[in-house]
Amino acid sequence: MVATLREKEQVDLIICLSHVGTHADHSDSEDEELAKDVPGIDVIVSGHTHTTLSQPLQVGTTSIVSSGAYCSNLGVLELNVAGKGAVSVKGYRLVPIDAAVPEDTVIAGRAEQFRRMIDSTFLRPLGFSSDQEIATTGYAFESVAYGYRHPGELGLGNLITDAFRDAVHKAEGSRYVPIDVVIEPLGMIRSSFDKGPVTVAEVFSVLSLGRGPDGTPGYPLIAPYVTGEDLLLLLEIDPTLATWKGDAHLQFSGVRYAFNPYRLPLNRITRAELVDSWNRLRPIEPDSLYRICVNLYTGFMMSSMEDMSWDLLRVQPRRADGTPIAHFSELIVDADTLRPGIQELKEWVALAGYIRSFPPDTAGGLPVIPATYRGPAGRFGPEPSVNPADLLGSPNRFAVRAAGGVIALCGAVLLLILIWRMRFRNSR
Repeated sequence: MVATLREKEQVDLIICLSHVGTHADHSDSEDEELAKDVPGIDVIVSGHTHTTLSQPLQVGTTSIVSSGAYCSNLGVLELNVAGKGAVSVKGYRLVPIDAAVPEDTVIAGRAEQFRRMIDSTFLRPLGFSSDQEIATTGYAFESVAYGYRHPGELGLGNLITDAFRDAVHKAEGSRYVPIDVVIEPLGMIRSSFDKGPVTVAEVFSVLSLGRGPDGTPGYPLIAPYVTGEDLLLLLEIDPTLATWKGDAHLQFSGVRYAFNPYRLPLNRITRAELVDSWNRLRPIEPDSLYRICVNLYTGFMMSSMEDMSWDLLRVQPRRADGTPIAHFSELIVDADTLRPGIQELKEWVALAGYIRSFPPDTAGGLPVIPATYRGPAGRFGPEPSVNPADLLGSPNRFAVRAAGGVIALCGAVLLLILIWRMRFRNSR
């Protein structure tokens, strides 16, 4: 592309808007590798890794800039462009985005055009408008950044996962088969709610990723079945895999569990039980089938867990009769069974419908999000212990396999020692 731009289009300046990012470990800094491998790019505006660069990175003749995440800073880069390939940085600064930053009238006008287009083509058919206030909250929810700094249960995660269960119930009506567990990865949650009124645009921002087979924005919800054994494996993601992949931390509805971070990886869950809508507890039976609810992307990720866990974790989504499924599209929840075809139940629409269902504080007022979602509710969390019984008790198949591997290795080492001693004696 650089060659085409330089030689055919005769451009003076090449700027790459990148979504691979930079990293403190330069060997893992993909945009730096890009600059090395593709000479001729003048500027790389880097995203994805949420890096805040106080000064541009210089790789050859390429300047790499990055202003952080979640609109925290406005990056301002000034360049001297003397001609093709003669580009240098004149100035660079990061401006914190707050009320002191003046509005750019040109950009604001363009944004308003997009807003009207989105309202007319996307939101209005759903009965929404972007600036429509649909609820209010008396407190600010945890920010996404807080969720990454303090991995664990979030009030926002509880609100989202409860919303999914409620939305499937309302969509299926009399045909509803209870959802046992809802799972939402932290990486799918992209924003939060401040104190005060909540608009449709803010709800969409919270769950704004992806699109479904229907081509419209937002991932749809799916509802596969899994065995109890596979469900317990899914619970192991949070205390094991998510410790090195932060966006894999999970939020839950319908389950209560504890884990010991000192146990072997993939064997850290110490107790787990289901919690139904009436707060009744029941055990998870390994051979029973349970209906779970996730978004479509998370369903795809379930299929890749085997690679992510070094061939140790394998979860098989199933139909209600227990037969394996190959295509997740057949599991998409139908938001309107009276219309032909499948009307995808989008996760952001599920959240919007749920917060609209709360009672208002005054007659004619906005629905009020309950204080029960202000923070964690004890759905899951760590129970650290170094007691040998707590560390080694109730091993699952991974722990048994690991123990077997250690025993086999020790046996092999012992056998080699014995052989070496016998040969040493014979040689004497």
